[in-house]
Amino acid sequence: MLSVVILALEIMNHEAISLGIQVNWLKTKIQITNSSFSARCPWLVTMSKSSFTYLGVDIHNTGSTKHDIRKRIAIARTCMSLP
Repeated sequence: MLSVVILALEIMNHEAISLGIQVNWLKTKIQITNSSFSARCPWLVTMSKSSFTYLGVDIHNTGSTKHDIRKRIAIARTCMSLP
């Protein structure tokens, strides 16, 4: 499975070079969201933070979306309660 991910990243890097950009391999991380998979492959890189925001979406190392959904509900509730 990891070899497929690495191959895809290498292809993406090759295509990006023709556009004048390249993959920063030092910042590239692989996030595991399925605990049964991580138990079989303990050598994979996991997230160093429990969560981060990417393109306005809260990403959590659990793979759960409930934090992001709750945040969006709170934003909508605030907007609707304004006079």
